[in-house]
Amino acid sequence: SCLAALAPANRNARLAARNIDFVDTCAAHELTCFNMLNHRTLLISREDLEAWLAGPSSKTDKSARKARAEASAS
Repeated sequence: SCLAALAPANRNARLAARNIDFVDTCAAHELTCFNMLNHRTLLISREDLEAWLAGPSSKTDKSARKARAEASAS
């Protein structure tokens, strides 16, 4: 199985990928370790991967906690 983590702006790729068997899609900023471990292959752009690695969930200071709280509220 494959997990395609796509940027929200990449609507056409998301719509096309959902028609392929054994391919699941998610927004790149919503990617979780659980999702990655439940799929054999991960498809993600370099820019989205770097943004995910540098994102607020990789930090533990007060500003990161605030950013996570704001993201989950929206």
